[in-house]
Amino acid sequence: STQSTWDSKQKSDAIAKLDGTYVERKKPREKKKRRGEEVPQKRRRRETKKPENQPNNILFVEQLPEDSDDNQQMLTVLFQNFSGFREVRMPPSNKSLAFVEFDFEPNATHAMTNLQGFRISNDCQLKVSYAKK
Repeated sequence: STQSTWDSKQKSDAIAKLDGTYVERKKPREKKKRRGEEVPQKRRRRETKKPENQPNNILFVEQLPEDSDDNQQMLTVLFQNFSGFREVRMPPSNKSLAFVEFDFEPNATHAMTNLQGFRISNDCQLKVSYAKK
């Protein structure tokens, strides 16, 4: 058969029915999901997104250099520039984490906003969030 002036490679079903060359084709059906089958990646990512912690006067600081022994001092110097700063606490088991306490939540929020993503070194960028209550 000759191809019409349409851009497509095949005639549409409507055109084929009009000129009498229509052949019924089976349409591919989507498989029904069975229990226990994986959820598509896009949906899974959205569902497992961590909810942000509630505003708090204590901040949780991550991604500190693990090989440094002066993280506590360095964080104190950074955070003491913000009003309401109280102290920096670091768990002895993990040098890349710290908790920074402020007197009130608005002061902690101000510090978090200003130091989010702050580069301590070429390969270390601070990640600051509210600590869990």
